[in-house]
Formats: sequence, C-alpha cells, structure tokens
Amino acid sequence: MSPLQPLDEGLLEEVVRHGVELSKGSWEIGTLFQARLEYDHPGLTPFGNEKNLIPPRSLLDLPALVLHVAKDTLNARPTSDDFPAGKGQVLCRDDAAGDPASLGIACLLFALAEEGDVASGGSERLVVRDVSMLQAVRLEAEFLEKDACRTEDGAISHRLKHLSLWADFVYMVPPFLAFLGLMSDDQDQQTSYFQAAYDQCRLYRQYLRRGDGLWKHIIMGPDKIDPWPWATSNGWAAAGMLRVHATLQKADQEMRSRFRSQLTDLGIWALEIIKAAAEHVDSQGMVREYIDEPDFEGESCGTALLAYAAYRLAYLGISHEFVPFAERARKAVHRNISPQGLLEKVCDIVDERKWRERSAEGQAFVIMLEAAARDYVESLSSRNGIRTPE
Repeated sequence: MSPLQPLDEGLLEEVVRHGVELSKGSWEIGTLFQARLEYDHPGLTPFGNEKNLIPPRSLLDLPALVLHVAKDTLNARPTSDDFPAGKGQVLCRDDAAGDPASLGIACLLFALAEEGDVASGGSERLVVRDVSMLQAVRLEAEFLEKDACRTEDGAISHRLKHLSLWADFVYMVPPFLAFLGLMSDDQDQQTSYFQAAYDQCRLYRQYLRRGDGLWKHIIMGPDKIDPWPWATSNGWAAAGMLRVHATLQKADQEMRSRFRSQLTDLGIWALEIIKAAAEHVDSQGMVREYIDEPDFEGESCGTALLAYAAYRLAYLGISHEFVPFAERARKAVHRNISPQGLLEKVCDIVDERKWRERSAEGQAFVIMLEAAARDYVESLSSRNGIRTPE
C-alpha cells in the first residue's frame, strides 16, 4: 500500500486554528500542545530523530508555542487559598488530578531554558505569586507522588476529589513523569521517575484491561462509570504508553539496559490495544465509538488516535503489522475533515454515546496523526528514525 498523501498545509493550518479556538480544558490545551510540538518541533519530543533529546538552554531558542503555553499556565496557576483541593501544587485549577500534568512538559521545557539563562546571567526567573516555573513543575510532580488519592497498590486517581481510574490518565501523567526523568541529571531521580511512569501504566492496565486486550474507559468512583471500550480512551492508553516507551529510549545506554523489560512491556501493551481495535473496524476503516459494539457508528476522534498509535508502533520498531490499519483509518479521517478544517463525526466528551459538531481533542488528534504518519514515511527512507528496542 502506497502511503497516503499528507493533508494540504492550508487545511492543516485551519485544523490547528480551530484546535486553538476550541481548546479550553487543561487536557485539551495540553494535548494540542503535544500535537503541535510533535508536528512542528519533533526534536523537542521523544519522537525526534536525534539519539538524545537535548532541550534549548535559553528562552531565546524555545519555540513560541512552548513560551505561550508555559507562561499562560504559570500565570493562571492556583494557590492553596483559592484552590485548596489542589493544595496549591497542581499546575491549574481542575476537577481532574491527572489532566493538569498534560501541561507539565511545556512548563518543564520553559524552566530548563530559563535556568540556562539564569546560569549565564542572561535573565531573572519568571515568578508568579512567589512560585517560579521550575518550582511549579516540582510541586505538580510532588502532588502526584504524595497527595493525589490512589488505590492501595498505588494507581493514582484521575479525579481530584475521589478515587476513579480513567484510561485517559495514561496519556496525561506517565509521559510527564517519564519526561521529568529524562530531563534529570540525577541518575537515582531519573530511575525513580522512569519507574513511576512505567508503574502507572502497569497498574492502569491491571485495572482496566479486558480479556480481549481492549481497555475499559472508567471504573471506580461515585459518579461517572463507563466500563466499556470507548475508542478514544483506548487511543489515550496506547498513545500514552508509546510516549513513555519513546522517552525511555532517549535515555543513555545504561538506563535503557536497566529498563529493558519495561520497554518490552510497554510496547506489547500498546500493541495489544491496537490489535484488538483493528479487529472491529467498520466498512470505511473507522473504529466504532465503542469498539466492539456493532450497533455504533465509526467515530473520528478514536479512529485518529488509534491510527496515530499504530504509526508510532511502526516508527518505534515495535510492530509494522498495523500500518495498513493506520493508513485506512487515516484515509477515513481525512474524509471526515470539512473544507473549513473541522473534524466531523465526533462524539460528545460528556456523554460519549452522543454526537457533537466539533471536538477540541479531535482537532489535536488530526495533527498528531499527520505527525506520526510523516515520521513513519520518513523513517522508511532513513532508518535513523526507527527506535528498535534493544
């Protein structure tokens, strides 16, 4: 199968523009940030071609995207007085414990560049309500490690005020923890963060995975329960685990060797989701809103995110088996992008069994999908782009 042509650049710009306009929640802003970073600045992500991920050490060298998201996050960051539920530690006011972490990588990239400027005498730290960017990142990590509610065996709740496990969490928190580890100069701290990222993936899989390899969407808690395989949540889980996998692969040889079995696990766990989802596509190549329920229609958001994960599986050298699934799904997603750049056939994020006209996360998934497809195609002509597990 010849690779599908990329979206027209003008149309993709409209996809981005609508994504910016629609993104209001922390996870929407964080996911759009990650999507744009992977598309426009892949070297600042674990999917870049470089052997190591070395972030800029000056704010002058950071993309405007990083500067804007990080500054907006710090400027709006709550204090313990106005948001006691977050103990003055979380990056933003939110009902979720997991979603604010999606903003953490932007803030960490800013903080590292800022520290470089401070060390060279180039600037002073940005401080908002007595908290610097680096302190804000550390407090967010501390909240997740010590204060967020969790199961007895350590699975951190996705919700803030009660224990509830959502597959979505795997895209928000473990990649942030892994990135913290990768950016640390302390080997013990790096090991600790890497293991924490892996453990959260392992625990969430333990709780949410069904016998067929698909994941339940939401379990536990007094409110929303959705113990069925919602397509987008399975995409969140697979994509999140692959981001952790790619981040661990950017560590040095000694650390990669130490985490050899964890790398293998993460690849297998993401693969089993894609394998199970690919068995339930409709006649158009779309994944159904609830994957194994034949009465449901194909849905664009979940289809795009699962296709993204399938491309990343191939790019990382884990499995090329599902590239045809990804290509067919991507073609279906392209058909569902309006001339105005809006992804159509998208489900409601509050009531997943209903439809809505537009989706902020859906816009981000289109960008992610295009980045992953491009990287995969480029890796075919230069195998430098493929990270083969050791």
